[in-house]
Order: sequence, then structure tokens, then C-alpha cells
Amino acid sequence: MGFVLFGAGLLPALAVLVYFYRSDRFPEPKNTIAAVAVAGALSILAVLPLDFVLAGFGRLFAFPYGLELFQAFVLAAFVEELTRYLIVYSVVHTAEFDEPMDGPVYAVAAAMGFAGVENLVYVFQGGVPAAVFRAFTAVPSHAANAVVMGYLFSLGRFLPDRRREFYSLALVVPILMHGAYDACLLVSAKAGPESLLIFPLQLTWLIGLWWEFDVALRLHRHLAFMQFGDALPWWIGRLPFGRPNERIDHLFRRTTGLSQLVSQDLAVLRSAVGRKGSPPPD
Repeated sequence: MGFVLFGAGLLPALAVLVYFYRSDRFPEPKNTIAAVAVAGALSILAVLPLDFVLAGFGRLFAFPYGLELFQAFVLAAFVEELTRYLIVYSVVHTAEFDEPMDGPVYAVAAAMGFAGVENLVYVFQGGVPAAVFRAFTAVPSHAANAVVMGYLFSLGRFLPDRRREFYSLALVVPILMHGAYDACLLVSAKAGPESLLIFPLQLTWLIGLWWEFDVALRLHRHLAFMQFGDALPWWIGRLPFGRPNERIDHLFRRTTGLSQLVSQDLAVLRSAVGRKGSPPPD
């Protein structure tokens, strides 16, 4: 039973990591991806003491559901996304990071390293039901946040005039996404099943989860098409989120900076990608 739970805890994170790694037409060095994933797993050793230090500030949030919001946005979202951010930042200006797709790939590697360890803790406490639930919620949510973080890192990397802006957003946006996800769950648990807040909170959580998946898959699909000129695997288009839609995709490209990224000299970018291993232009 222990082996089954171990596999159930790790397989979802591993499957997500393999998918994003294989979706890159010019794969990153496996040893670098492995190192980033291991760093993500070990980041829990930084998360725990940071949580311990910051927990004392919880008394400042002594109002209804204040502690739950503090736990969601500070102890969970801020601390976890900060450690992930620092891991990804450490590879952004290396020779290996030479194409926009690299941002999501490295960020997902760091996120899945952490998610795998976190998942094991919950699965050994909650058993197979916890494994099934988290395989379709928490793990892909970590991945969605990572795709957004990685994409914003790529924007900053390849649009140097707006680098500070995008590098800042690469931390802020995932924190807000992660915090909102956890806040809905923690406030729901605190309110109890008879509270009038339960239905709107759970509905908000479901809509937010759907939106996270939609944004992440749409970003990933656009990056793949922009760089490689083709779509992702056929089954991606069969998922209920991130589907191609001309009006939505046009708005999406404009609001996320994709149009500006596409307007760069992609011939030069693709040339750099073809010389994998050479330092990318700053």
C-alpha cells in the first residue's frame, strides 16, 4: 500500500513535467531540468522555516477570516512562489535559456519538484482519495501558476526594455493566483458546511481553477505555435479549456504581451534556438 501511495503522490507531478519537457521542440538539458526539479523539491526546506518566521505576523490579521487569508496569501502563496521564483531566476540568464518556451519548462520543473513532495505528504495522510483529488486540482494548479511565471520570465528575458516590469509580474501574478486558490479552500473550511459562504466560495474556486487551466494552456499553445509553427498534441484541443477561439485568442495575445513578443525579430530568435547552447542575446 505504501508503494501505491508513493506512486500516486509522485506520478501526477512527473506526468506534468514530462509533458511540458516533451512539448519543447528544442529540449533543455536533462541534467539542468533535473537539477531545477530537485531544487524545487528541496525548496520545502526553505518554505518551512520561512513559514515559522512569518507565522507570528498572523496576529495582525485578527478579523473574520483574516488568519485564513494570511495563511493563503502569505504562508502558502508568497513563500512557495518566492522560492520557486528564485530557482527559475537562477537559470533565466544562462546559456540554456535561449527561447521563450524555456520559461514555462523551467518554471514547471521547479513547481513539479515541490508539488511532488507536497503531494506525498497529503497522500500519505489522506490516502487514494486525496491522491485522485489533488491529481486534478492542486498539482495542475501549481503547473498553471508556473506556466504564467515562466511565460512572464520569458517576456522579460526577450523584451529587455520591459524586463523589470515582467520580472516583477512573474512573482506577483502567481502569488495572487495561488493565494486566491488557497483562500477559497481555507475560508470554506473555516465557514463550515452550513455557512451561506460555502456555495459562492466553492463556485469561485471552481471558476478560478478552470481559468487557471485555460490561461496556462492558451499561453503554452500560443508559444508553441509562435516558435515551432504547429500546434501541441491533438488531444490538447479536446480539453474543455484553452481551446482555439479567434476572438479570445486575439484579445489574449494583446493583453498578455504575446503580440509584442511576436513582433520581435523571430528569425534571429529561431537562429539562436538553432544554436542551442550559445548565449542568448541580451
